Amino acid sequence: MSLKKDLKEILEEAESQGWRCELQKSGHWRLYAPDGVNIVTTGSTPTDPPRYVTWSRRCGDMVSVGRGAEMEYRLTITIPQHGWAEEHADRLLDGFLATHPEAGPVVGQDLEAATLTVVFSLEAENVYEAFERGREVFADGATASGLSSPDGPVSASVEEVGDEEVARTSERELEPA
Repeated sequence: MSLKKDLKEILEEAESQGWRCELQKSGHWRLYAPDGVNIVTTGSTPTDPPRYVTWSRRCGDMVSVGRGAEMEYRLTITIPQHGWAEEHADRLLDGFLATHPEAGPVVGQDLEAATLTVVFSLEAENVYEAFERGREVFADGATASGLSSPDGPVSASVEEVGDEEVARTSERELEPA
């Protein structure tokens, strides 16, 4: 199954659950949660290597899954202060796509908390290498976005993505946080 076909199915599923999906002039898809607070922004073209993107139970907890010789890790980084403007999500996504499209970035936005959350994946031999490589990928993408450095704390997590999780997340429904 191609990424474009998967994305189409995800968008159809989101709409069936009350999400509003809009293709932006930038070519990104913006998904508005039924709660009116959470927004997910994602690219519309496949990356290389292909990343299959699904959304799990929490808006902003996106899962990018790839196959390779090394273990797959999902990195979730939340930054304060930039989530109040929808165009900031586009800028952050554009920065990641310009510097590391292979990471399959997806940007979540919480309008009430004014935060942006970027979720991306990469392959590494262990969690320490994943953290270090993820820090570099984030720095490149954030710098390329042109957004100023946040004054407040940044939240980051690194998780190994296992085959069991891939099977579970494919059965989940989209739900806002």
